[in-house]
Amino acid sequence: SDAGHRLTRRGSAGKASTVSVFQRGAQIGERRWEIPYLSPDDAGWRAHRAMLDAHLPFRNFDLSRRGTDGTERHISVSGDPVFDERGVFIGYRGVGTDVTERKRADDALRQLSSALEQSPLSIVITDVEGRIEYVNPYFEQASGYRSDEVLGCNPRVLSSGKTPRETYRELWATVTAGRIWRGEFWNKGKSGEMFLERATISPILDESGKLTHFVAVKDDITELRQAERMRDSLEAQLRQDLTLQQLVGALGDTGIVANTAAEAMLRIQSEERQVAELRIAPEQFADQVKIDV
Repeated sequence: SDAGHRLTRRGSAGKASTVSVFQRGAQIGERRWEIPYLSPDDAGWRAHRAMLDAHLPFRNFDLSRRGTDGTERHISVSGDPVFDERGVFIGYRGVGTDVTERKRADDALRQLSSALEQSPLSIVITDVEGRIEYVNPYFEQASGYRSDEVLGCNPRVLSSGKTPRETYRELWATVTAGRIWRGEFWNKGKSGEMFLERATISPILDESGKLTHFVAVKDDITELRQAERMRDSLEAQLRQDLTLQQLVGALGDTGIVANTAAEAMLRIQSEERQVAELRIAPEQFADQVKIDV
């Protein structure tokens, strides 16, 4: 650019010019801030222009405009002031780089980080040896451990002793083989309180397919299991009550039920008297049945 910051020449060092990605890029004789842009805001442009007017070098000045595909495109520009042999400022020589993909990757990473930090589930990331490298805030809330207390530790720090060893062997064999494991653990928090967690543990592979980390996403289901047990108990009680009602319905109304019970009692009493008579007078019984004793 010249001393008035108007573009005087465009070169691409053998690459396609970054201006080609914009619907409307700066043309020869124009200043960058005279072209419609999406960022920076006015304050950002004023700060940048102040550096230019002071003839200072600048690095990684980011601007964005609408691209030819309709999406936002980001360009990072760096420049150095140029002076003639008398030391008079004559303009800037700089280079612009399309950093759209890097920006998108950075944005995706920030979104992922925000999702991990705000997740209502415990999230633990370990290296391939099982050493903890990251825990999210909900893990701290659920376990009672601060992140600095568990970083570098094995997740067995939460072991309660109630989970069968076979569960851990199956888990390790599954994830080291590159597969996802799902199951449940009885774990123990820092306070000693037991809690049941449903976990999904996944291997993380790099671009070459090499195993680099494991990520565990865990949900505390202690209260859910308690609620399920209460539900099962209530269902069993309900089935028992329904069976009794069906019995009453089969016998009829309460009067019939009472009469039936009374008749049964009379039969029992009569049979008891007969047995008593047999015990008292066996000879009489023998006579009645024509047996000679």
